[in-house]
Amino acid sequence: MSYLVFARKFRPHTFASVIGQEHITKALQNAVLRNRIPHALLFTGPRGVGKTTTARLIAAALNCQKLTPDFIKNAQTEDIEPCGECASCRGIAISSDIAVIEIDGASNNGVDDVRSLIDSLQSAPPPGSRYKIYIIDEAHMLSKEAWNALLKSLEEPPPNTVFIFATTETHKILETVISRCQRHDFARINSNLIASNLQEIAQKEGVSVDPDVLALIAKKSVGGMRDAQSMFDRLLTFSAEKIDLNLAKKVFGFVDNIFLQTLTETILEKDSAKCFNLINDIFSQSLDLRAFCADLVLFWRNLLLVSETKAYSPLLDLTQDEYSELQKLIAKTTRLDCLNYFEKIIVLADKAILSNYPRYVIEAGLIKMINAGSVKEISEIVAVLESLKKKSSRELDSGRTNLAQNKNNIPKLETTPANSSQLAAVKVLPPTATVHSLGFQEEVNNFVPNWNEFLNFVRNKSALMLHSILKRVAPIVFEARHLKIQGIEFELKALTEPTLLNNLKIFLGQYSGASNWIVEFEEIDKPQNKYIDGSVASQEQKNNLDYQQQILNEIKMQTEFKKIFELFPNSKIENVNVLKNKLT
Repeated sequence: MSYLVFARKFRPHTFASVIGQEHITKALQNAVLRNRIPHALLFTGPRGVGKTTTARLIAAALNCQKLTPDFIKNAQTEDIEPCGECASCRGIAISSDIAVIEIDGASNNGVDDVRSLIDSLQSAPPPGSRYKIYIIDEAHMLSKEAWNALLKSLEEPPPNTVFIFATTETHKILETVISRCQRHDFARINSNLIASNLQEIAQKEGVSVDPDVLALIAKKSVGGMRDAQSMFDRLLTFSAEKIDLNLAKKVFGFVDNIFLQTLTETILEKDSAKCFNLINDIFSQSLDLRAFCADLVLFWRNLLLVSETKAYSPLLDLTQDEYSELQKLIAKTTRLDCLNYFEKIIVLADKAILSNYPRYVIEAGLIKMINAGSVKEISEIVAVLESLKKKSSRELDSGRTNLAQNKNNIPKLETTPANSSQLAAVKVLPPTATVHSLGFQEEVNNFVPNWNEFLNFVRNKSALMLHSILKRVAPIVFEARHLKIQGIEFELKALTEPTLLNNLKIFLGQYSGASNWIVEFEEIDKPQNKYIDGSVASQEQKNNLDYQQQILNEIKMQTEFKKIFELFPNSKIENVNVLKNKLT
């Protein structure tokens, strides 16, 4: 038999052996136990956490010859496990069971592929199988047209047919598809569980491995069991003897915390020469660039958390010694400097990964950090300004700049408002759309028109151009079968174009349940403001301006800024940039 990689050799064959996803496996076992099998399941989550494995397990459980109705009648949740011995279980294990059709969504993503699938739905499950199961991996790769072709069959499939979709990118799947599925979100697996699994594999393979090596692999896999097993497989291929931490770092091109600590010290101590030497040392070895950038970002993220929390946090996946080293580094900098450096590290990492010259990008980015000015707290700035004001006029005349007379030399202040959490919490959103009948009903006595709701209805139909135009016009009359729109010449000319006008009438009919709509237009002069009064766009603009003024008023009430206004009576806040949470 050909060699099997660890990810296949040690793939779980029971629900109990699936690691870190008990919230899903228990739900599926109970679904089989209570005969509540949904016709469509959506498995989402990061790569390598058990989505396809669990899909095969539920397929095996549905057709397992041991799990008969009589057996299930007297069973408990933990008893719902594929036997692994019947013909169905053995066939699913080696991907030869004709009742379970596995489809790669990346290579079978067209309408013709889906039509072939739909044609196969007409046949009953093969003899010996209770269900016919379709497992579609990488489901997000299916085209929009392919999903639309599958929608009807997905909503009302033939009896004893189950669809299972697995994807890492749920946002690329149509909402109409998600609404027809029972969704299960797979979580990243805890590093301790991954290390424990790797230890079991090492024992079965008869290999001696230092626990530090397993902990390193578990940490680098970022919650993906398949990635961890693949890395461990590669390590054992390199050496079948005892494996230590130094060998693992050499094979994978990893850097350790000691290097990252030393590099961070050179930045905080502003030692450019030492920084260049460290980068030269690391690039002269076998270096996994992505892993290095990820480690660098994670190290500074931990440094930032330590500076904020001032105490050990469960969010830090660190030993006590590593935590103590971070505390020493924090003593050499400030909280705001940490935040400033962290933002620069993220930019540096993104650029390095995409660049053809990653070393030079990293060197330039680190030198920028070394030469960056220190970020001061508002209270420190106020203290400096107060001391300057206390200087005598003689000292100012002898060489210092008179800030009161030369306001251009006053540095602009850039800081986060005290109520910055409110910035993320307050959003201007239109009302949520409700679901309406798609058929035409002539009885419209209960129709209650709502312009915002209708715009949402149009947007959900993916008619983006029509939605954009309707936001900029104002409805004068909006009642059953009658819509009168006011707008400027450009907008109305676009709406009277036959295709858009026809779509508008169709959507009005679907939204209201009434046909034969009359649509009228009234042209007005171009308004002084950007949008005409009564339009959704003008209301959104007004809400944004009101919100910006509210934030400005809150900032003016802060103690630090009151002190600045007292020191410099003619100073003022010119603008508030809400999107970036910065005051200019």
